[in-house]
Amino acid sequence: MKYREVDEFLKKSFSEEKLESPFHDKIDNLMSSLYKKRRRRKSMLIIIPIILISTTVFSILTNIFNFSSVGIDGSAIELAAQNGYIYNLDMEMQTFENLGIRVKNFLIDDINLDIVFEYKIDNNNIKIENIKNICIKDMLIYDENKNIIEKSANYDYKNNIAETSGTTKPKKISNTLFESTCFYQSNNFPNARKIYIEFSTVIFNCKKENKEFVGNWKFEIDVPAIMINRTEILYKCISDNKVNKVGGVTVNNIKLTNTGLRLELSSNDEDLLYKTKVSLIINGTKYKPNNTVYTVKEDIYLEKIEKIVPFNLTMYDTPNEIIVKLKNKHENKEVKLIKEK
Repeated sequence: MKYREVDEFLKKSFSEEKLESPFHDKIDNLMSSLYKKRRRRKSMLIIIPIILISTTVFSILTNIFNFSSVGIDGSAIELAAQNGYIYNLDMEMQTFENLGIRVKNFLIDDINLDIVFEYKIDNNNIKIENIKNICIKDMLIYDENKNIIEKSANYDYKNNIAETSGTTKPKKISNTLFESTCFYQSNNFPNARKIYIEFSTVIFNCKKENKEFVGNWKFEIDVPAIMINRTEILYKCISDNKVNKVGGVTVNNIKLTNTGLRLELSSNDEDLLYKTKVSLIINGTKYKPNNTVYTVKEDIYLEKIEKIVPFNLTMYDTPNEIIVKLKNKHENKEVKLIKEK
């Protein structure tokens, strides 16, 4: 089954009133597969997914986003939150069909958008411990300039700024409250002043059946200045970066933000780009990719394939020099980059 087909099958299955019990036994594996390889389309190939965060108080918390529940390493994002790069909202619940939802925490920079939703259930027939996964069928996220960050209705991803997405599993707070994080990644989220979030259908995948709630949830977030006026640090190559005659991989650039580092590579051989092993050397220490999300896309004009690889490094520890180590069947090289002034 192709990954887009898995995506559509899962959402279609969520919308059905009854499902055979074997489906529920396997649904966690299906959800996990979406987090590993997802959303194929001609111009963009997405491989793995990633949601997050009104009061003016910033706080230091741990494990805010619960990424560990889906096997995703979110340590760089947690580090940003611990350094005050998070928005904790004092928002009222919006309740429809006995399901209250509010945005609890929010975070955005160039490469990560994360939203923690808090849910309140006023239904004695639903136990939080029986909720295995959550599906928001028609998520729409946009800014004040009508930039579409995420639009999942009818599987219409073409105009999305978000390149990847996902949802963590429920984290129980009390007998009636639980949290779940929606996470997104891109290479250039806008410096938005307002973020709008809208959806009408929420489905709980429970042990024996799905529970669907229909309402009109709409949230407006005033993005804090620290996120509107954020900066990025770029690195440029200063050493030999050419590929050999039989093919290879080129290091394009590195972007360092509050919540992570993204390395951009390119090649005219997609298979080689996939199989190339990548690591960073900083002050003598070796760093491996964080295995959260990487994006591969085709540039039809330049006749090359681009790959973006994330690392758990942030602006809170900014090196002046980074060495990229590449190893594949054609080459084993190191490329040096320095911070742009």
